[in-house]
Amino acid sequence: MWWILVILVAAVAAWFFFRTNRPEQARPPEKTLNELIAAPEVEAPPATPSRSADAEPAEADSITIGKNLPLPLTLSGMSPADAKRLAKGLESNDWSTRGWLTLLVARNNVRCEEIDAWVASARPKLEMAIKKAIAASPEWAAASELDRADILEEITQEAVEALEVRPSDADDARTLLKDEPADVTADDALLERFSGNTEAYIKLLSLLGSPGRVWQSAAGQYDRKDFETLVEMGFVRRGTDIPIEDILPTLTLAQMQKVAGDAAPKKLTRKAAAIDLLKALPDLQQRLAATLSFRELFQLKPLEGLDVQGVTQCYEHAMVVANLIWKTLMAGKSTMERVAEAKEFQPDGWELSAAECCPKCVQMDGKSWKRLPAKLPPFHIGCDCEIYPT
Repeated sequence: MWWILVILVAAVAAWFFFRTNRPEQARPPEKTLNELIAAPEVEAPPATPSRSADAEPAEADSITIGKNLPLPLTLSGMSPADAKRLAKGLESNDWSTRGWLTLLVARNNVRCEEIDAWVASARPKLEMAIKKAIAASPEWAAASELDRADILEEITQEAVEALEVRPSDADDARTLLKDEPADVTADDALLERFSGNTEAYIKLLSLLGSPGRVWQSAAGQYDRKDFETLVEMGFVRRGTDIPIEDILPTLTLAQMQKVAGDAAPKKLTRKAAAIDLLKALPDLQQRLAATLSFRELFQLKPLEGLDVQGVTQCYEHAMVVANLIWKTLMAGKSTMERVAEAKEFQPDGWELSAAECCPKCVQMDGKSWKRLPAKLPPFHIGCDCEIYPT
């Protein structure tokens, strides 16, 4: 029987030798955060929608951003290069990317499939809630037209806030549901002229709200370059090109007193009378030049044929869409970072913070799990929920 023992010992030795000397199989590397966010490669760029009046816009291919995040977003109207820039901005927490994204959404009329799906679901619910609230209002029947407008505003705001699932910011939800532009191309021609200059475009939009106002911006002031860009583009006039009668109302009474000098019979106390006095002075421009710098003064030119309301509405809507895209993807990124960090110390459990979100999410505030749950925040577009290791 001794030979059986020898065979067994030899077999064990051989097994041990081959086990300890076989090459180790490489473990698949964990995905980096960049891979979690990055946009997929696309073989050909999507067609750019035509802006000509006689052409049908081409269907743009959709691109998914953050396919391994808790809530990936599917965007159309965005080129592969744009998608990569967005992914890079998210990865590096570059907040300037959000301004660029707003202009891109406005210029390319970018659509987000998840936002559109929420709007399609929530809008009928909102309209039904508004109708019910009007029918139940004791004031509505006898209210004047202006009072009805005020009542409707209150009812709409309350109905938006009460939607079970919505972006955490009720104002964003309201814009998506009630203020979507009738013509999303109203700002396209204007945007073409800015070639991605986000700051100058935003400055122009701010000026549209006060078309006759004269603005003052000293050298080195944060918006001076934007004003000067708008002057070069022909949207704004500067200094002595601004009518003096528009400049005078911007002066204080003390400045008017200084400009008038000896021409003022007594101390000026009323602006209207002071302006009339100054207008009568033959050397008014020279007197003004001694009191203020004309180079610091800027005024929006009259813009013929521009749909100011349409342009403003388009940008405000684009700003909300871009903000929700950015916010949702950043929330997913933060969740994945927190999960990755927790692997280092094996937490006892997980807890959800949802106090600042929509009604449905608020109901889950403080919910806890022993193990990491399968479904992680953000749970919907614009979700503010966060999960923490305990």
